[in-house]
Amino acid sequence: MQKDSPDSSATVPSDAKTPPKAFIEWVRSGGSFLILSLAFHAVLLLVAGVWVVQNIQAKRKLTFSAGPQQSGSPTRQLEHRVQVAKRTSSMSAPALPNRIVSSAPNVKVALPQVPLTPLTSIAIPQRIGGLASSAGAFKSNALGAKLSVSTQLTVPSPVGTFTGSAANFGMRPGTVAGQGLIGTMYYMRKEKDGKTIPMYGEDEYLARIVQLFGNKGTLDEKEAGKYLRAGQQLTSFMMLFPPISQEVAPKAFGIEQVQDHRQCWFATYKGKISVQSTNRFRFVGGGNEILIVKIDGNVMLDGSWSSGFDWPGKGPNPTGNRSAENLGFALYGDKRAIGKWFKLAPTGSNIEIVIGAGYRGAFSADLCIEEEGQTYEGNARPLFKLEGYQKMQREIDAAFQLPEIPPAVTLNGPTFKAR
Repeated sequence: MQKDSPDSSATVPSDAKTPPKAFIEWVRSGGSFLILSLAFHAVLLLVAGVWVVQNIQAKRKLTFSAGPQQSGSPTRQLEHRVQVAKRTSSMSAPALPNRIVSSAPNVKVALPQVPLTPLTSIAIPQRIGGLASSAGAFKSNALGAKLSVSTQLTVPSPVGTFTGSAANFGMRPGTVAGQGLIGTMYYMRKEKDGKTIPMYGEDEYLARIVQLFGNKGTLDEKEAGKYLRAGQQLTSFMMLFPPISQEVAPKAFGIEQVQDHRQCWFATYKGKISVQSTNRFRFVGGGNEILIVKIDGNVMLDGSWSSGFDWPGKGPNPTGNRSAENLGFALYGDKRAIGKWFKLAPTGSNIEIVIGAGYRGAFSADLCIEEEGQTYEGNARPLFKLEGYQKMQREIDAAFQLPEIPPAVTLNGPTFKAR
């Protein structure tokens, strides 16, 4: 029997069940060389990898040289690790403390917790015209807290206007049927020829009004003639003015104003009135800053602003007719004056009402009436109104939305007729 040749014995058998002895013979014949080659290359790759990593780490280090070598100091290098601080956003705001602590001992001021509710009211200071008043304590009520005086106003938005409008000053005579009081405005920021007049200071304004009406409430026509008189007149059936920006009144009478938020003006409403009752009457009301009412040339009510200052030479009122009695607050934070008793002539009596505002701020006024022999609950009094007042019903309804009006003004009372 012939034996296998040496060449055939070096080949790995294809049978999976080759005996271990044959595999050993294959390794001895040349398979070991292949295994050693693979191991050698693996070691080379490992050494190369270690070398590359060490070189990269060495380059990431920053080496700084020390300062000038001092005598006796060995030469050396200082190696520093550079740390980059975490970047913070420039838009982030610093944390705010929730308390303010005073440096005074045992004194701390806590910030109030304000509810984030829509602003639907605005607090009007005790004098809307901007002058400080010394009458009574005033509590801020921008968010609806109770006031020591009734001056809270509803406004359409946090940056909205006052509740009154140009329509409160009346209607153009050609647009309304029937009689009413005819209003004429004098604009105190312009001379009669249209030249601009600088804004009056407080003391100057008070003195100027006294000069105009100080003679028993009678308008000094010569002095009034120095101012621009509006060509447009208005017809009104009542005197009910929720707080209105001073800029609204000149616009209502068609006056081109000086470009300044501070305005200065007065208006007179005249007519002849009668009533069926033979009883006596007296006016109740107040204005910021001017409200004067005359019957047949005599001052029956001066409800002009009277808190915190004196009208030069006249005391608390520009006409010197100080009210002996006062009623509760209404629209403007000042007291409502109670006037003198009067009786209308059978054929009617002349009436003149003066309103006005200056210095700055807003204008506001209400004029009510009392009838002798009638009783009234609380501070509510009938609005002084003329036949045809329903033509201004929209303005009446808007005013009665204010919290001050229902406790102070009612429509249940006499209605006068303008002749």
